[in-house]
Amino acid sequence: METPAPRSPAAAGGHAVGDANARLTTPSKTRARATASTRTPLSQRAYAGLGRSEKSAVVVDIGQGSVLCGFAREARPRVEVDTPQPLRDLLAAGAKDERQDWLDVVLALFQDIYFVHLQTKPRERRVHLAVRHHAPSALLNAVAEAVLVYFGAPSLYVSSCSGLALFPFGQRSGLVVDVGALEARCLAVVEGAAVEPSFRACSLEGASVEALLRDNGCAEDSITQTVLECLLATPRQARSLVLRNVVFCGGGAQQVSDGPARLLQGLREIVSARPQYECLRHVVLEFAAVPRNAVDANGLAWLGASIGSCLDSFFARSVTLALFQDKPTLFGDGNFFWSPQLSRSRGGGGQISTGISDLSSVTTAEIATAGPNADDDNDESSGTAHVVKYTMPAPETALSTKS
Repeated sequence: METPAPRSPAAAGGHAVGDANARLTTPSKTRARATASTRTPLSQRAYAGLGRSEKSAVVVDIGQGSVLCGFAREARPRVEVDTPQPLRDLLAAGAKDERQDWLDVVLALFQDIYFVHLQTKPRERRVHLAVRHHAPSALLNAVAEAVLVYFGAPSLYVSSCSGLALFPFGQRSGLVVDVGALEARCLAVVEGAAVEPSFRACSLEGASVEALLRDNGCAEDSITQTVLECLLATPRQARSLVLRNVVFCGGGAQQVSDGPARLLQGLREIVSARPQYECLRHVVLEFAAVPRNAVDANGLAWLGASIGSCLDSFFARSVTLALFQDKPTLFGDGNFFWSPQLSRSRGGGGQISTGISDLSSVTTAEIATAGPNADDDNDESSGTAHVVKYTMPAPETALSTKS
């Protein structure tokens, strides 16, 4: 009977005995190599959204001069395009045009946003719309109908650029100067609530003539006058609070010469020279300041919307198709900032009108913790942003406790 030939060490899974550096392969090492994979471990995978598997929302900022669009949790918009001329004409005319005119323009705009600029599927992402304060209700209704009915987005959330501009600074109070292509708006925000009586706006259509007169000492800056009128309409207890954070935002802010520095200088000169502004002299000279801004003023509100889309309130307060069909007058004049109870922005009881009710201390640094979106093939890899929840008191209580 023949004796079988002995197996070589290599065939047995080991190494040659004479090799000084050789080691026998243990069963545990073999199993470890067999289970090794190039996939990321489940504990290290990142998902889009706070504990949700859905994708990041589409953030759109519709301005008078430009439209910014991109994805939530990113530090800057993907695309900036000029506002279509038909939409500019409608914004200049207000809500005087027919509903179908607004709908046709908005449908064409969002078709380009979805399929040309962002190249994403509308049904997979919620929408966060940032608009100017007191935007025409016809625009909001047209966007809601286009996004929810025609494109089938899961939900829509609308917020004010004046409140969103404070998000990147981690502030809840400030004086927001929103400079657009046609007009400038000034609004005081106290503890996340917009002080509606302080809202002021001025037209910028004659800005070139006004600048010529101002250089010759015949006129004063209309934006400075608007800010002073806004301060006069702000409650006395809140004036020093909002003047600590004078924020410029909007595409037209880049065209204002010297911007915040010129504004503060003009405020100090006027309150020192005119007796009707004597009540503002102390707070302006003592507290007026502009926070450091490393973000482009045109994209400031968009960045705030990108951060705000990471909050839980974004999902809780979004409007779905069923809610929009059940309440067709939801986006009435001045009623596009809502709570789960759909109360008006002028109501008390802690209902916040600027969309920043859940912000405690969120800064631009937390965008880095969220991580960029990898939108290749509509698959994203993003982290989780940590947001401290905050229960907002009623605006009247907040005003009385501040000095």
